Amino acid sequence: MVWLSKLANSLPYGDLDTPLADKELMRQASASLAAARMSAESRSLAAVKMRVCSKDLKLGIYPSLRHCLESTHDAYLWDLNADYWQTIHTGS
Repeated sequence: MVWLSKLANSLPYGDLDTPLADKELMRQASASLAAARMSAESRSLAAVKMRVCSKDLKLGIYPSLRHCLESTHDAYLWDLNADYWQTIHTGS
């Protein structure tokens, strides 16, 4: 999750990304996975998410790579928070 957050935060706000810039960033990000201090499972998950974002961008689901990565990161946090609250048995 940290990797997704750092990558998303490195991108400009708004819909300024171009398909060519997104493609280059995807290439750089994917190449950096091998050098990152991540477990093999984390690298694999990050690579999958990058491929999903690449497809989502081509389909026009997200206006920019930043939007896709932020959405992916938020979804992970939502699941993590939901699991936590269920574990400690809160709510009414």
